[in-house]
Parts: sequence; structure tokens; C-alpha cells
Amino acid sequence: MKNSFLALCLLPLFACVSTEQINREIKVVEVVKSSNSWNGTKLPLYPQGQPEVTVLRITIPKGATLPMHQHPVINVGVLLKGELTVKTKEGETLLMKAGDPIVEVVDTWHLGTSTGTEDAEIIVFYAGVKDKPLTIKR
Repeated sequence: MKNSFLALCLLPLFACVSTEQINREIKVVEVVKSSNSWNGTKLPLYPQGQPEVTVLRITIPKGATLPMHQHPVINVGVLLKGELTVKTKEGETLLMKAGDPIVEVVDTWHLGTSTGTEDAEIIVFYAGVKDKPLTIKR
């Protein structure tokens, strides 16, 4: 009886410690927030139609270059590993390293080259429209 009473008295202490420990582990970091793409161009309005969100994980082999392309929809990504150099047709350049975010250019011809010592891996989130392309190749 004495042990049960002691356990009952100590139970709230353990519950508080667990809750505090969990709360200390939660961390929110804003990675990027912008109304402009990486080159400073203002982002367009969202397109009309049924929204469709797509998430792609893209691996670009070391030394490889993506073909010239453009995106008709807003998209944002984070480089998970490697190094990526993004270049517009006009010559604007962005060098990305692992962990860097990118707010991609919209309706602007550009390409990307994996310029590091390992494959570049990027995860990209597209705010598109159902049945419309995310990328247009030149």
C-alpha cells in the first residue's frame, strides 16, 4: 500500500519531465520565404485550374548538365547533397551547396549542372495545375 501511494505521488513528476523533454526537441526553422525567385524576379500569380502539388527527388550525376528548360509553375527546392550551379539563358548564375534552398525561376529558360565531387540530389515541390506540365524542355 505504501509503495503504491509513493508511485502514485511520483507519477505526475515523470509525466512533466517527458512532456518538457518532447517540447524541447521540437524545432521549427523557416528555410525560405519569398515572393521572388532566386534571380529577383517577382513570382507570378498561381495558375487557374485544379491545384496539384507534386514533389520530386531529382538526382543529377556528378558532371552532368540538365537540358535547357523552364517551369510554367512556381516551385521551390532544397539541395540535399552535392553542389549545383543553376544558370539562366541570360547568364544569371546561382551556386548551390547541400542544404541550400532555391525558389526557382518561372517561365525563364535555365539549366543546372552538378558541379561538385558527388552527385547532386535535390527535392523540389511544385505548385501546379492538374494535367499541366511542370517542366518544358527547349
